[in-house]
Amino acid sequence: MNKDQEYSLGNWSNRYLFPISKGLYLADPLTSNKSMRLLEESIDLIYNVGLEGINFHMIAERLEVPLSFIQRYFQDKYQLTAYLNEFYWYWLSHWISRYQLKTTSVKHRLIISIQCLCHEYSPLKSVQEPFINPLFTILIREPLKQEPFFLPDLTYSGFNWGFKKLTLIFRDTIEELNPGYPYAENLALVLLEAYKQHVYASKYIPEWTSGDSLHHPRYSNFLIDLAMSILIEK
Repeated sequence: MNKDQEYSLGNWSNRYLFPISKGLYLADPLTSNKSMRLLEESIDLIYNVGLEGINFHMIAERLEVPLSFIQRYFQDKYQLTAYLNEFYWYWLSHWISRYQLKTTSVKHRLIISIQCLCHEYSPLKSVQEPFINPLFTILIREPLKQEPFFLPDLTYSGFNWGFKKLTLIFRDTIEELNPGYPYAENLALVLLEAYKQHVYASKYIPEWTSGDSLHHPRYSNFLIDLAMSILIEK
Protein backbone atom coordinates (compact mmCIF):
# COMPACT_ATOMS: atom_id res chain seq x y z
CA MET A 1 0.00 0.00 0.00
CA ASN A 2 1.39 3.40 -0.92
CA LYS A 3 1.49 6.33 1.48
CA ASP A 4 -1.65 8.37 2.03
CA GLN A 5 -2.04 11.12 -0.51
CA GLU A 6 -4.18 14.22 -0.28
CA TYR A 7 -6.31 14.50 -3.36
CA SER A 8 -7.94 17.71 -4.50
CA LEU A 9 -10.45 16.48 -7.01
CA GLY A 10 -10.72 19.07 -9.75
CA ASN A 11 -12.95 21.93 -8.71
CA TRP A 12 -14.69 19.83 -6.04
CA SER A 13 -14.44 21.41 -2.63
CA ASN A 14 -13.47 18.36 -0.56
CA ARG A 15 -10.05 16.83 0.07
CA TYR A 16 -9.42 13.18 0.85
CA LEU A 17 -6.70 10.95 2.24
CA PHE A 18 -7.01 7.70 0.30
CA PRO A 19 -4.30 5.00 0.47
CA ILE A 20 -5.29 3.51 -2.89
CA SER A 21 -2.93 0.68 -3.83
CA LYS A 22 -0.53 1.21 -6.71
CA GLY A 23 -1.69 -2.18 -7.94
CA LEU A 24 -4.88 -0.46 -9.10
CA TYR A 25 -3.27 2.02 -11.51
CA LEU A 26 -0.18 2.56 -13.63
CA ALA A 27 0.02 6.29 -12.95
CA ASP A 28 -1.96 8.25 -10.37
CA PRO A 29 -5.09 9.50 -12.19
CA LEU A 30 -5.75 12.18 -9.58
CA THR A 31 -2.81 14.38 -10.46
CA SER A 32 -4.28 16.54 -13.23
CA ASN A 33 -7.63 17.87 -14.37
CA LYS A 34 -7.42 15.89 -17.62
CA SER A 35 -6.79 12.56 -15.89
CA MET A 36 -9.58 13.29 -13.39
CA ARG A 37 -11.86 13.86 -16.37
CA LEU A 38 -10.82 10.37 -17.48
CA LEU A 39 -12.42 9.03 -14.29
CA GLU A 40 -15.56 11.13 -14.71
CA GLU A 41 -16.09 10.11 -18.33
CA SER A 42 -15.42 6.47 -17.48
CA ILE A 43 -18.06 6.54 -14.74
CA ASP A 44 -20.54 8.14 -17.13
CA LEU A 45 -19.87 5.55 -19.84
CA ILE A 46 -20.13 2.57 -17.48
CA TYR A 47 -23.29 4.08 -16.01
CA ASN A 48 -24.95 4.48 -19.41
CA VAL A 49 -23.47 1.62 -21.43
CA GLY A 50 -22.13 -0.93 -18.95
CA LEU A 51 -18.60 -2.22 -18.54
CA GLU A 52 -18.99 -4.89 -21.21
CA GLY A 53 -19.93 -2.29 -23.82
CA ILE A 54 -17.10 0.20 -23.34
CA ASN A 55 -13.41 0.29 -24.24
CA PHE A 56 -10.51 2.70 -23.97
CA HIS A 57 -11.11 3.96 -27.50
CA MET A 58 -14.53 5.27 -26.44
CA ILE A 59 -13.07 7.04 -23.41
CA ALA A 60 -10.26 8.53 -25.49
CA GLU A 61 -12.77 9.79 -28.06
CA ARG A 62 -14.80 11.50 -25.36
CA LEU A 63 -11.72 13.16 -23.94
CA GLU A 64 -10.36 13.96 -27.40
CA VAL A 65 -7.00 12.45 -26.47
CA PRO A 66 -4.89 9.66 -28.01
CA LEU A 67 -5.40 6.11 -26.76
CA SER A 68 -1.92 6.20 -25.22
CA PHE A 69 -3.15 8.82 -22.74
CA ILE A 70 -5.63 6.34 -21.21
CA GLN A 71 -3.07 3.53 -21.26
CA ARG A 72 -0.70 5.70 -19.26
CA TYR A 73 -3.00 5.38 -16.23
CA PHE A 74 -4.67 1.95 -16.48
CA GLN A 75 -3.70 -1.32 -18.13
CA ASP A 76 -7.30 -2.22 -19.06
CA LYS A 77 -10.90 -1.30 -18.28
CA TYR A 78 -11.05 -3.87 -15.49
CA GLN A 79 -8.21 -2.24 -13.59
CA LEU A 80 -9.97 1.09 -14.13
CA THR A 81 -13.19 -0.33 -12.64
CA ALA A 82 -11.25 -1.80 -9.73
CA TYR A 83 -9.85 1.67 -9.06
CA LEU A 84 -13.32 3.24 -9.16
CA ASN A 85 -14.63 0.55 -6.81
CA GLU A 86 -11.81 1.29 -4.37
CA PHE A 87 -12.36 5.03 -4.61
CA TYR A 88 -16.04 4.70 -3.74
CA TRP A 89 -15.51 2.61 -0.58
CA TYR A 90 -12.72 4.86 0.65
CA TRP A 91 -14.91 7.88 -0.04
CA LEU A 92 -17.73 6.39 2.05
CA SER A 93 -15.33 5.34 4.83
CA HIS A 94 -13.90 8.86 4.90
CA TRP A 95 -17.26 10.53 5.48
CA ILE A 96 -18.53 7.96 7.97
CA SER A 97 -15.37 8.46 10.03
CA ARG A 98 -15.85 12.22 9.99
CA TYR A 99 -19.52 12.12 10.93
CA GLN A 100 -18.88 9.66 13.76
CA LEU A 101 -16.74 12.36 15.42
CA LYS A 102 -19.77 14.63 15.68
CA THR A 103 -21.36 12.60 18.48
CA THR A 104 -20.23 11.02 21.75
CA SER A 105 -23.03 8.45 21.65
CA VAL A 106 -21.80 5.11 20.33
CA LYS A 107 -25.36 4.12 19.47
CA HIS A 108 -25.75 7.29 17.42
CA ARG A 109 -22.43 6.63 15.68
CA LEU A 110 -23.68 3.25 14.49
CA ILE A 111 -26.97 4.78 13.35
CA ILE A 112 -25.11 7.49 11.40
CA SER A 113 -22.86 4.84 9.83
CA ILE A 114 -25.83 2.80 8.64
CA GLN A 115 -27.60 5.88 7.29
CA CYS A 116 -24.44 6.88 5.39
CA LEU A 117 -24.11 3.36 4.01
CA CYS A 118 -27.65 3.70 2.66
CA HIS A 119 -27.03 7.26 1.41
CA GLU A 120 -29.82 8.46 3.71
CA TYR A 121 -27.85 10.73 6.02
CA SER A 122 -28.67 14.32 5.11
CA PRO A 123 -25.19 15.84 5.73
CA LEU A 124 -23.66 13.21 3.43
CA LYS A 125 -26.01 14.24 0.63
CA SER A 126 -24.90 17.85 0.98
CA VAL A 127 -21.23 17.01 0.29
CA GLN A 128 -21.84 14.41 -2.41
CA GLU A 129 -19.89 15.16 -5.58
CA PRO A 130 -21.66 14.78 -8.94
CA PHE A 131 -19.89 11.53 -9.82
CA ILE A 132 -20.84 9.67 -6.63
CA ASN A 133 -24.48 8.87 -7.45
CA PRO A 134 -23.73 7.22 -10.82
CA LEU A 135 -20.77 5.39 -9.25
CA PHE A 136 -23.05 4.23 -6.43
CA THR A 137 -25.51 2.99 -9.06
CA ILE A 138 -22.81 1.09 -10.94
CA LEU A 139 -21.47 -0.65 -7.84
CA ILE A 140 -24.61 -1.13 -5.72
CA ARG A 141 -27.87 -0.56 -7.60
CA GLU A 142 -26.99 -2.18 -10.91
CA PRO A 143 -24.01 -4.52 -10.43
CA LEU A 144 -24.92 -6.41 -13.60
CA LYS A 145 -23.51 -3.45 -15.55
CA GLN A 146 -20.05 -4.58 -14.49
CA GLU A 147 -20.67 -8.31 -14.02
CA PRO A 148 -17.62 -9.41 -16.09
CA PHE A 149 -15.43 -7.52 -13.63
CA PHE A 150 -16.15 -10.06 -10.92
CA LEU A 151 -14.56 -13.01 -12.72
CA PRO A 152 -12.03 -14.70 -10.36
CA ASP A 153 -9.00 -14.07 -12.58
CA LEU A 154 -9.62 -10.33 -12.74
CA THR A 155 -8.06 -9.36 -9.43
CA TYR A 156 -5.48 -6.74 -8.53
CA SER A 157 -3.19 -6.00 -5.61
CA GLY A 158 -5.06 -3.86 -3.10
CA PHE A 159 -8.51 -4.51 -4.52
CA ASN A 160 -11.31 -4.16 -1.92
CA TRP A 161 -9.08 -2.66 0.78
CA GLY A 162 -11.54 0.24 0.87
CA PHE A 163 -14.41 -2.16 1.53
CA LYS A 164 -12.33 -3.83 4.24
CA LYS A 165 -11.68 -0.43 5.85
CA LEU A 166 -15.42 0.27 5.91
CA THR A 167 -16.08 -3.16 7.43
CA LEU A 168 -13.56 -2.46 10.19
CA ILE A 169 -15.18 0.91 10.96
CA PHE A 170 -18.50 -0.88 11.47
CA ARG A 171 -16.84 -3.68 13.44
CA ASP A 172 -15.11 -1.28 15.82
CA THR A 173 -18.33 0.66 16.40
CA ILE A 174 -20.24 -2.54 17.10
CA GLU A 175 -17.58 -3.72 19.56
CA GLU A 176 -17.67 -0.38 21.35
CA LEU A 177 -21.46 -0.49 21.61
CA ASN A 178 -21.48 -4.06 22.92
CA PRO A 179 -18.00 -5.25 23.98
CA GLY A 180 -19.35 -8.68 24.88
CA TYR A 181 -20.82 -9.42 21.45
CA PRO A 182 -18.58 -12.12 19.89
CA TYR A 183 -19.50 -11.66 16.22
CA ALA A 184 -18.83 -7.99 15.58
CA GLU A 185 -17.06 -8.47 12.24
CA ASN A 186 -19.72 -10.91 11.05
CA LEU A 187 -22.46 -8.44 11.90
CA ALA A 188 -20.55 -5.65 10.14
CA LEU A 189 -20.41 -7.72 6.97
CA VAL A 190 -24.08 -8.65 7.28
CA LEU A 191 -25.06 -4.97 7.46
CA LEU A 192 -22.97 -4.02 4.45
CA GLU A 193 -24.00 -6.94 2.29
CA ALA A 194 -27.66 -6.86 3.36
CA TYR A 195 -28.02 -3.32 2.10
CA LYS A 196 -26.46 -4.17 -1.25
CA GLN A 197 -28.73 -7.20 -1.66
CA HIS A 198 -31.88 -5.34 -0.61
CA VAL A 199 -31.24 -2.60 -3.16
CA TYR A 200 -30.61 -5.18 -5.86
CA ALA A 201 -33.67 -7.30 -4.99
CA SER A 202 -36.05 -4.34 -4.86
CA LYS A 203 -35.03 -3.40 -8.42
CA TYR A 204 -34.62 -6.76 -10.14
CA ILE A 205 -36.59 -9.40 -8.23
CA PRO A 206 -39.47 -7.66 -6.39
CA GLU A 207 -41.63 -10.77 -6.94
CA TRP A 208 -39.59 -12.47 -4.20
CA THR A 209 -41.22 -10.24 -1.61
CA SER A 210 -44.76 -9.74 -0.38
CA GLY A 211 -46.29 -6.34 -0.97
CA ASP A 212 -43.84 -3.45 -1.02
CA SER A 213 -41.72 -4.57 1.93
CA LEU A 214 -38.48 -4.00 0.03
CA HIS A 215 -39.59 -0.70 -1.43
CA HIS A 216 -39.57 1.31 1.75
CA PRO A 217 -37.81 4.61 1.01
CA ARG A 218 -35.47 4.25 4.00
CA TYR A 219 -33.59 0.97 3.84
CA SER A 220 -31.62 2.05 6.89
CA ASN A 221 -34.64 1.57 9.17
CA PHE A 222 -34.47 -2.21 8.89
CA LEU A 223 -30.68 -2.37 9.30
CA ILE A 224 -30.75 -0.10 12.35
CA ASP A 225 -33.51 -2.19 13.91
CA LEU A 226 -31.58 -5.38 13.14
CA ALA A 227 -28.35 -4.10 14.67
CA MET A 228 -29.97 -2.67 17.78
CA SER A 229 -32.09 -5.76 18.43
CA ILE A 230 -28.89 -7.82 18.45
CA LEU A 231 -26.61 -5.44 20.35
CA ILE A 232 -28.84 -3.78 22.92
CA GLU A 233 -30.69 -5.74 25.56
CA LYS A 234 -34.38 -4.97 25.72
